[in-house]
Amino acid sequence: MADTKEIIRGGAYLAVGSVIAFIFSYLFRVILAKNFSVEEYGLFYSIYNFITFFIPFIFLGLDQSSVHYIVKYKTEENYNKIKTVVASTFVFQLAANLLFILLIFIFSSYLENNYFHYENSGYYLRLMLILLFFNLLVSVSVGIIYGFQKMKIFSLYAPIQNFLYVILTFCFIYFGRGLSSPFLAYITATIILMVIFTAFARRYFNYFQHKIVQFQNITKELFVFGLPMILIGFSAR
Repeated sequence: MADTKEIIRGGAYLAVGSVIAFIFSYLFRVILAKNFSVEEYGLFYSIYNFITFFIPFIFLGLDQSSVHYIVKYKTEENYNKIKTVVASTFVFQLAANLLFILLIFIFSSYLENNYFHYENSGYYLRLMLILLFFNLLVSVSVGIIYGFQKMKIFSLYAPIQNFLYVILTFCFIYFGRGLSSPFLAYITATIILMVIFTAFARRYFNYFQHKIVQFQNITKELFVFGLPMILIGFSAR
């Protein structure tokens, strides 16, 4: 009965959070539509969609498999294995992230001229690469929170994220940053989210109090579970 109540309560938190996040997401689009031309609006979402298209491949499915195994090892109270899950996820996602960032940085000028066909789009694309790095740290922290089933805190992520997008974009526009505004807002919001949710994650799991064990075996488990998630994530887009 207690588990059922927790599931219902967690679902309610997520539902409310999703509604609030949707409202802020709508306001964000309104701000962009009122302050930028159709071409500029389209460019922002073209670059955003281009970057997010590759997210399932950058994450290697480990964002979902890590949550699965954190839940499993939390039930077993095996915190050393949880640390190993977190460490393995971070190491391999960081490697994939840095490789992708390097490739896009090298080919940003080519993409500007042959894909986006918009002056300075290469610059905005490179700005988004900064977001990718910090987003990895956010993802790991949020994964820990989700894995420990702290649904009340987890449900805050999307509303806070979209709220920051709205406020920061408005501020950057006000201070004359032009089309850079939504890109800078995304980067700044991600850094703020990293600070907030890393603090929450450390409240529930102190990474440095435990040790890494069976790294190779646990990494294999993560990839076996996670790699199919790449196809699922790709097909959902």
